[in-house]
Amino acid sequence: MNILLDVLLLILCVVSLFIAIKLTRVDDIKDVPIKFKDLQEKVDNVSVWQRLYPKKTIRRAGLLPQNIQFHYWVGKASFALFIPLCVFTIVGEMAVGYYLLLLIVGWFLIDLWFLYRKRNRANVIQNSLGYFVDLLWAFMKSGMNLERSLTQAGKYGFKASNPLAHEVVLISREINAGMDREMAFQKLADRTGVTDLKNLAGIITVGLRVGSPLADILERQSQVLRAKQAQRFSQMAQKKSLQMLIPMMLIGLPLFLVVVFFPSAVQILEAYSIFTMSGQ
Repeated sequence: MNILLDVLLLILCVVSLFIAIKLTRVDDIKDVPIKFKDLQEKVDNVSVWQRLYPKKTIRRAGLLPQNIQFHYWVGKASFALFIPLCVFTIVGEMAVGYYLLLLIVGWFLIDLWFLYRKRNRANVIQNSLGYFVDLLWAFMKSGMNLERSLTQAGKYGFKASNPLAHEVVLISREINAGMDREMAFQKLADRTGVTDLKNLAGIITVGLRVGSPLADILERQSQVLRAKQAQRFSQMAQKKSLQMLIPMMLIGLPLFLVVVFFPSAVQILEAYSIFTMSGQ
C-alpha cells in the first residue's frame, strides 16, 4: 500500500511539475500563427461544454487558451490529488474536512495563478500604454500609416518581454491580414482587459467612423494618459508612505516607551521605595 502511494505521489509530482513549468512560461502570444481571423473565431466561438474553461482569463494572462486546455484540466486534477497526498505522507492522518479543504485549494490553485498573472500583466500594459501612444503618434506624424506605425511600435518600442509589444504586433498583423480596424481594436481591448486600453480603442473606433485624423486623437489621448499615470503614481506613493507607518510604529513605539516612560518609572519606583522606608 505504501509503495503504491509513493508511486502515485511520484507520478503526480512529475505531472504537477510539468504543468507548472508549462503554465508559468512567458507570453506565447508571439507564437500566434498567421491566420489571425481563423484564430479569433476559434477562441470566440466555443461550444457549451467549454464554458467552464476560463478562456478569457487565460488569454488576459498572456497564454492562448486553445494551446493549454488539456494542461489546464490535467493540472487541476493533479494538484487537487497531489497536495492532499503530500500532506498525508508528511503529517499522517487528519480529519476528512482538512483533506477536502486541501483538495479544493489544489483544484483552484491554477485559477489563482492565472488571476495573479493576469493582474500583473495588466499592470505592465497599463504602465506602458502612455509611452505606446506617444510612440504611435510620433510614427504617424512622421508619415507612416496606422498599420506600419503599429508594427514599428511593437517591434522597436518595447522590450521583447513586454506583453504590450506582443499585443501590438498581433493587432498590426491582424489588420494586415484583412481584419477591420474597428474590430481589431475592440478585440485588442477585450484580450487585455485594461480599462485605459478599452477607452483608447473606443476613441480610435469613433475616430475611424467619423473620419477624424488619428494623429490628433492620439495626441489628445496621450495627454490624458500622462495625467492619469502621474495621478496613479502619486496615489501609489501615498499608499507606500501609509504602509511604511506600520513598521515605523512597530519599531518606534517600543523605543518611545523605553526612552520616555522608563526613566519616569524608575524615578517613581525610587520615590515609592524611599517613602515606604521612611514610613517604617
